[in-house]
Amino acid sequence: MLRLLVALLAAAQAELHADQLGPSVQDVQKNAHNTTHNTSHNTSHKISDSDGHNATHHALFKAFDKASDLASDKTSHESKEVAKEAELAVETVADAAAEVAQETAAETANEAQNEVASEATKTQEVAEEKERALSKAALRRERQKHRQHQEHQQVLEERRAIRARRMAEREERRQMQIPIKDSIIKLDPRLAGVKINRLIDGFLSAQPVAVNSDISQKRPLVFMHQAKSGGTSLRQSLHQAAHNLGLKTYIPCHDVDCQEYNTVGHKAAIYGGHFCWTSLAKDFAARGVNDFSCVTIFRDPVPRVLSCYSYRLVGKLGSAPTCVADVPPEKLKSELVGHACVDEPFRRIGDCNAAGEIEHFHTNQERVQGWSLTLGHLSKCVPLIIEEPESYKVAAAAFPQLARAFLDLGEVKLNANKQYDSQCHPTPSHLRAVRAVTSQESRIYRAARKRMWQLHRLLVK
Repeated sequence: MLRLLVALLAAAQAELHADQLGPSVQDVQKNAHNTTHNTSHNTSHKISDSDGHNATHHALFKAFDKASDLASDKTSHESKEVAKEAELAVETVADAAAEVAQETAAETANEAQNEVASEATKTQEVAEEKERALSKAALRRERQKHRQHQEHQQVLEERRAIRARRMAEREERRQMQIPIKDSIIKLDPRLAGVKINRLIDGFLSAQPVAVNSDISQKRPLVFMHQAKSGGTSLRQSLHQAAHNLGLKTYIPCHDVDCQEYNTVGHKAAIYGGHFCWTSLAKDFAARGVNDFSCVTIFRDPVPRVLSCYSYRLVGKLGSAPTCVADVPPEKLKSELVGHACVDEPFRRIGDCNAAGEIEHFHTNQERVQGWSLTLGHLSKCVPLIIEEPESYKVAAAAFPQLARAFLDLGEVKLNANKQYDSQCHPTPSHLRAVRAVTSQESRIYRAARKRMWQLHRLLVK
């Protein structure tokens, strides 16, 4: 850039010099003319007019020619110098312009290169940032997988412990029962499901229960009380009605110790409690009672099992948090099964041991046998549904002597569970866990509701 300024200054000086050249030639000519004029004027005083005029005229022309030659030589010499200076200035300007262009191009190239390098650096930084973000996400995923793996292992350990406990219980039960043949144990699961469906169909098409209008010790009425299904109120109503009719009762917690579960040696017209069907039937048969009536109450399995949790695990055992939502879902399932809160209909209506077979699913044949035993007994009973007040009318029609006791149940509310936390709200995952362990009970609950409506159409006028 500095060289370009120098070249431009040189060109300007050359122009100035050429502009000054014109006046210089004019000055020379003027001086020559003045000299000639002065010479002619001086000579005119010394020479005569005729000769002096010629001599003066001749001298004047010679002087003017000489002056012209001198001026021309000077002008030509100076013009050449000016031309050389101008040419040199043009070359200098061209060189300077070329050099400036090169410098400008180099600067532009450097700037472009720096911009490209800057963009490349930014792109690399963005890529590194993305890579770091991906690395963090991958690390989080790995940590999550590790936690899930630990939780899965914990669940597996709990399941192994439950399985070991169940196997020990099963072995203990087997020592008191007839061994099951290997060919039966290998019953296909799908075939077992088909058999259970057929058993349910048979139950729904069974003969209706016989009306017992003369309840007595020869033909007693037994209330098979399923735990946490609202049976305490029915126990009290039956006891009061029997007292009014002068009928003898055997109902634990009413003139009988609440811890009594065995009917052996106790003769009565009305029984009510948590009895086992097999031992009850054997006791009746030993006394020559081969025909007895039965009534039981069903309740939706989910609230029934949650009530059992509060009553048994929280209240009696004190081994669980007050709110079921504070227990992990998988652990909740094992606690409910392990403390006999599920499959209550199989335990009461089927047999106390049959419930164990249903709960643990050791073999498909055992499961089918449990269903067969329970539905066979239930077909002889009037199933009351606590969510269906119309079911009390069925019992009133089947047992006219105790009609008022059954009809009054529609006005009775369930006893409040003192151990239940009213502020506790089970989460969807906890409810799914409860439904999972009550799947068998839910099926027999639905079958019992259908059976009740069948009897309602036949008995209720």
